[in-house]
Amino acid sequence: MKKKMLKKILWQNSFWIVNKKLAKEVWIEWALLLSDLIDKEEYFKEKWEMLLIEWKEYFYNTIDNIEKDTTLSVKLQRKNIKILKEKWLINVKLKWIPAKRYFYINEENIINLLLQKYKTRCAQKDKLEEPKSTKNNNKEKKNKK
Repeated sequence: MKKKMLKKILWQNSFWIVNKKLAKEVWIEWALLLSDLIDKEEYFKEKWEMLLIEWKEYFYNTIDNIEKDTTLSVKLQRKNIKILKEKWLINVKLKWIPAKRYFYINEENIINLLLQKYKTRCAQKDKLEEPKSTKNNNKEKKNKK
């Protein structure tokens, strides 16, 4: 009995996996929601239940399911979905009656966002290191004279 409870508690779906780099670049709620949507996308891909809309594969996820899996309220879901759409990280379509939200994860834009932030950080790091090396060179030149 205890072993079954332990397995249910520690089961991999009991945890959130959020990319730390993504969470640093965007708000943690965005990263959590995006991570959950990516999990759902993989789930529906494995079950061959993706819907082809405008030549892209979409999957659906309900408000209740997202809230259950992420604890994000309806209001927070709307806010964060809007932001993810504005950043072009996801597309959302309403289809059928009753309407369901279908999501498309724009992997290319997520990768570009992470690469852009990485390049910016590297450039900032290089700028911070440059003045130190020039100051040291100037001191060395003065000492040589």
